[in-house]
Amino acid sequence: MTDLIEYHIRGLKCDATGCGYADMEIKLEDYPQYLDKPCPQCGANLLTEADLNATQAMIAACDWVNSLGIPSGDGPKTTVRMHMDGS
Repeated sequence: MTDLIEYHIRGLKCDATGCGYADMEIKLEDYPQYLDKPCPQCGANLLTEADLNATQAMIAACDWVNSLGIPSGDGPKTTVRMHMDGS
């Protein structure tokens, strides 16, 4: 049985106005090492504690739903993109 919710989380981008820095190769498991680190381009906070906590809460919610054993079925799939801004 496949999970009802699949998540693919990766990459970090700077939210500072006008910066534009992004590294989409950063893996989820590496996020903690980027917590409160400066953006290599502008020096702004690259990953806030609020965004890391929100990401971890979203993962926990997905894992909880998947633990219920609801079959995913063969119906249409939906992709949801999330962007966080440090708040």
